[in-house]
This record gives sequence, structure tokens and C-alpha cells, in this order.
Amino acid sequence: MAMLGSQIRLVALDLDGTFLDSQHQVPPANIRAVETLRRHGVSIALVTGRRFRNVAQIVRQYGLGDLIIVHNGALIRSCGSGAVLYFQQLEHAVAVDIIQTAHEMGQSPFALVDPLETRVLFRAQPEESRPRLEYLARNHTDAIAVEDMPAALTSLSVIQLLFTSTIQPLQECKRVLLENFSHRAKILETSYPERDHLFLDLIHPECSKGKALNWLMRRENLSRSEVMAFGDNYNDLEMLQAAGHSFLMDNATEDLKRMGFRVAPRNDDAGVARIVAEYWK
Repeated sequence: MAMLGSQIRLVALDLDGTFLDSQHQVPPANIRAVETLRRHGVSIALVTGRRFRNVAQIVRQYGLGDLIIVHNGALIRSCGSGAVLYFQQLEHAVAVDIIQTAHEMGQSPFALVDPLETRVLFRAQPEESRPRLEYLARNHTDAIAVEDMPAALTSLSVIQLLFTSTIQPLQECKRVLLENFSHRAKILETSYPERDHLFLDLIHPECSKGKALNWLMRRENLSRSEVMAFGDNYNDLEMLQAAGHSFLMDNATEDLKRMGFRVAPRNDDAGVARIVAEYWK
């Protein structure tokens, strides 16, 4: 009998909360799953809200991926050459309006700029939240402090504006941003309630993980039935809807689980590997 995975040609993998465990490491079983996919000629696309440079380190360490969809779908680059295959920048005027609106609510985003270098511009806050400090620590080599964010962005390509803080302060910010910018930017939430940690990503309004995956499917002439996707959070929904074989991790929130996706075991239980083992025995 043919394997369940015999028709699948591409697997799209979210990283945090999905392919990576809660310590942001790759479980050994997931590495073996990648080797299984390679043996069967299945391509792998890593699909994440992270920057290319962060993901490239993981790719080099574990030999992962053929293509990387980063910034929640605003940018697609080749794993091998780093070549930019697809990029949609956030309009400068929109970015400035978002920054000024957020400033009135006491929030300041990180601005991720330049699709090749993905530098991180930020304006220091009098009291930095724990999530912001963690983000700065992870990205300190490319972080640049600026006094006037709108002026600093004048000659730069803005990939993404990123807000991160504890959940409650950003929920009100999210409400105001949705009211004022839902037609001018895509607003994506990634929430980790167990850590009281929330990300809001604002990118070009025509971008998302799902739209990037659809672009890749057209490029590679793939049907939905030939694509499998794994995700765990709100920013993964369009990607899961685009793929024909979609799995939501069991560590996702209960409201996401009610949306009808098939549920894979938790990321800390190498859920990706366990599904791969079912499809490619």
C-alpha cells in the first residue's frame, strides 16, 4: 500500500512552538524527521516571523530547509544563496503613521529594515518590558538605537514593524491598530499565554504566511494536496488554510484548536516527527 505521504512534495514548518521545543531547540526526533523527508525527495520551507539571519543559523546548524519564508510572509529567501526571491515592503507613510499612533499609547515598535541585512531599529523606552529586553538580547548584534524613528526610516526599506510586551498592554494597542490600519497593513498576533508574552507584527497588507506559501506553490506548480503545513499560533492560520494537509500543534490555545485543524502532538513531544512517521513509514 502506498504511503500516506507519497503525494506530498513540500512541507512548510513554523519554527517557534512547532518545530522548535519550548527551549527553542530542535528535538533530535525532528532532525530525523527532516532526514526522512529528504530521503523521499520532499522539499522543506521554514515559515516564521523571525528574521533571516536568525533562521539561517538554525539552517546551518541542522541542515534544514530549502527556502525560508520570514517576517510572517513579507520576505522569501533561498537557504543556500540567501537570494531574495520575494519581498513586499511596508509603505513608509504607513509605518510612520503606525509609529506615531503607537507612541500616543506608550508603545514603541522595533522596525526591521533592509531585506538583505534585516537590521533592527528601536527607540529605547524608560522602562523596558521583559519581552522587549528578551528580543533585544536575541537580536543585539543587529540592533540600532535611534532617537527619531520616522526620520531614521526615511531612506530604508521597512520589512516589518514589531511590537512585543506582556499581553494586557498590547491588547489595547492591537485594538487601536486594527481600527486604524487594518486596510493599510496586515496585523498578525503571536501569543504565548504561559509566558505572558505577545507579539504584534505589521507588514504589507497583501502579505502573510499563507500568501507567501501560495506564491511558493504557484512558483513550484504545486497543488494543495501536495503540501503539508505545521503551525501553532494565530499567525499560522492562513498557512494552514493554504495547505492540503495541515496540523495544529497540541500546545496551541484552545480557541485555535476549535477551528477544525488536525492536531499534532505538542512541540515538546516532537509532534512534527510523530506526524512525519505516520505519513512516511
